[in-house]
Amino acid sequence: MSGIIRRATGALRARTAPPAHVALADRERALRQEARNLLARGLRSESGAARDALLLQAAAAWARADAAFWATGGDTTTAAAMGVLADEATRRADKVAAKRQEASHA
Repeated sequence: MSGIIRRATGALRARTAPPAHVALADRERALRQEARNLLARGLRSESGAARDALLLQAAAAWARADAAFWATGGDTTTAAAMGVLADEATRRADKVAAKRQEASHA
């Protein structure tokens, strides 16, 4: 009888994710939703520069979600690479937004 309980308890523990993994999975879902929202806004944008900035921000959010996904699985090398891609997309989005702002003030 105790063997059955031990196996059931072990199976229950195996299904329970550690809090860090749960937090990363929640962050991944939130970032993917943010990326979808930015993508939708970018596709509806009238201005080409605004569209470019929003699409780059969507790409950055998606790359951050991928980084969270790979970190959850323990692949830190891929997670780091996705983080670098996210940072690059954010820098490009900032450049586009800055150019758009300069053009509107000129």
